[in-house]
Amino acid sequence: MKNRTTALLILGISVLIITVIGSAFAFFSGVDLNTTQISDFSGETGGATSISLITVGDALNLSVDSIDMLSSNISSEAVTSDEGTLEVRLTAGTPEVPIECEYDIYYAYTTDNTTTNYVRSSATLNEFTYQINKNNTNYISETNYVNTTSTPQKLGTEKIISYGTEVIDTFTITSKFYNIDANQTHNSSGNFKIRYYVEADRGKCVGYSTLSGTLLDNDGNPLVNQAIVAFSDPVYFTTDENGHYNVTLKQGDHTIYFVPGMSMADLQSAGESIKTHANKVSQGIRTSSNENIRVNSYAARTISITCDNCSSDFTFKQVPKGSNVSFVLTALEDFNLTGATVTGGCSLVGNTLTFNNLQENTVCNIVAKPLSIALTEAITRDNSVSTRSSFSSTLTSNTTGTVYSTNSTDDGSTVYYYAGNTTNNWVVFGNNGSTYYYWRIIRTNSTEEGGGVRLLYSGSGTSATSISGGLTNGIAISSQKYYSSAGGPSYVGYMFTNNSQHAHGTSSTVKTQLESWYTSSGLSNFESKINKDAVYCNDRSTNGTFVTTGAAFDYAGKLRLESSSSPTYKCGGNTSGDYYETAANRLEDKFSATTNGGGNGYLSKPIAMMTADEIVFAGGVYNATLSSPYAWYYTNGNGSSITGTTAWWTLTPYVFYSKKSTYGSSYSSKTARVFYVTSGKLAYNSASTAAGIRPVISLLNSVKVKGTGTISDPYIVQ
Repeated sequence: MKNRTTALLILGISVLIITVIGSAFAFFSGVDLNTTQISDFSGETGGATSISLITVGDALNLSVDSIDMLSSNISSEAVTSDEGTLEVRLTAGTPEVPIECEYDIYYAYTTDNTTTNYVRSSATLNEFTYQINKNNTNYISETNYVNTTSTPQKLGTEKIISYGTEVIDTFTITSKFYNIDANQTHNSSGNFKIRYYVEADRGKCVGYSTLSGTLLDNDGNPLVNQAIVAFSDPVYFTTDENGHYNVTLKQGDHTIYFVPGMSMADLQSAGESIKTHANKVSQGIRTSSNENIRVNSYAARTISITCDNCSSDFTFKQVPKGSNVSFVLTALEDFNLTGATVTGGCSLVGNTLTFNNLQENTVCNIVAKPLSIALTEAITRDNSVSTRSSFSSTLTSNTTGTVYSTNSTDDGSTVYYYAGNTTNNWVVFGNNGSTYYYWRIIRTNSTEEGGGVRLLYSGSGTSATSISGGLTNGIAISSQKYYSSAGGPSYVGYMFTNNSQHAHGTSSTVKTQLESWYTSSGLSNFESKINKDAVYCNDRSTNGTFVTTGAAFDYAGKLRLESSSSPTYKCGGNTSGDYYETAANRLEDKFSATTNGGGNGYLSKPIAMMTADEIVFAGGVYNATLSSPYAWYYTNGNGSSITGTTAWWTLTPYVFYSKKSTYGSSYSSKTARVFYVTSGKLAYNSASTAAGIRPVISLLNSVKVKGTGTISDPYIVQ
């Protein structure tokens, strides 16, 4: 296009020479050198006595020879350019009451242009352009001037604010001319002047005040941490934890809006749409003085949450009086909200904390449970503690959530035990491959017994985290005689020497079977958690003379439990809280795997069976049938027998029948008898009769568990 224009010019070159020779082609783009000033006026401007807004600037000149207008040397570089500055200066206000002025920037062609109007030669290419920076930052990117017109072209509206000292906005304006691939001859004799200028008036200057006070609800309570907006500016601000605000606003009246509990980010995002559902202070803020503001139509109540070992999605909040509010809690690692301690005017269901119908300021405290806790601590954490004064009747009522205490122990230390139809004493401990072993807590051990927790074997299954309700395999070893013979009084011993009351030369059949099971079950692999100091009482004390012939005699267990139902955790104890025999004799009956505690150290494996006294503490009574829902040692998770129809041995001797005349015709021979449990009833049988075996072990004090002890959330040893 440019080349074709050049060819046409050659044909009429004589005319062009006459017209153009000696002429200069010039564009002038400049800032009007006349000063624009607004000064010396007063009004509602925060006490300022004068405002001086001044604009000054440089002229810009572009000069292009006419021959360059006709050049075919098209380039992306400008043929010529020039740069000037336009400054807007403001001195007004004070540090306490700043003044902000608004001004408009324009350019326009002046009326003294000497030749034809400038007309753009291309709709897309840069030809005669301007680019503006404000304070060294791009304000307007390079763009073409519009076709010549006397109508001013507004470039933008800006604000400038002064705190009593001079402030300057500096605009740098660059004009350029380009030789382009288009017919530019219509501008070749142009001489155009462009004026940049600022327009402002005092009506566009306003004062600001910094105010402070307290935002109050209808009851005079401070509205704390509340995000607020005054849409007249708009200005967003927040009260502090005491309801105080500090904000700088334009002079005048402002209506402020807020949504209770809405965050600043949400308030800003919502914008003016909140006006339809926000609370507002209709009298607003008058910026002539500091003041407290009361919201006459709104009453707030404060919620405060402390969450030990957990966190909430809101720990402090104000909400409308009478409202219902919920929060989501998250337990920290190794803690659990199930069973958490909750105090204050709130409730916790799952992980949702709820406040209902808030009428007063409310504090709520939550303490999450550790997921892993010493089993001894979990027992008292998950249960209230009670005591029992009578054991003459069976205890089969629902006692879940209660443990009982007694200090009827050899050293007087307190023991906690489970009794009745409790359902939260389940433990998962030990496994052999995919077979996991389930236990019920009998009690804690006394200090002399080595401490820790005593467990009764209660079946096995394939789950390590929950227990089937219908277990019937609570017998670990079936159909075993206590000993192969019942013809002598020594055969009631867990270990015994023939014709001796307290000796320990031979292991009973049940002991041999238990030790074998301890190894074959894989339980021996978990010995680091098993208390070897634990004492298992095989009470062979009597209230008379131990004999091998002649009159029959009763063992201490029969004397305590048959007529008076006076159970004790004292090994060899009598019905009056003392003992039947000497300490030396009693020690022979305190079987343990070490002598570190109060035991004799005769066991090679730390395993035994439940005692008859422990059965009575747990809710049984001698020769009494259990009624539904039964005592815990009898039941599975469904409330039926965990051992089916199989009876099982205890560790407690009952009697030695030595001849017929003493107890009647049914006892025509010597018979050693031992307490056992049949269909939940505490009874006795000959030591040479077969019955099941339910192992008993003790865990160390230090053993930690997760869970709450129920069949669906058992204590799982960690």
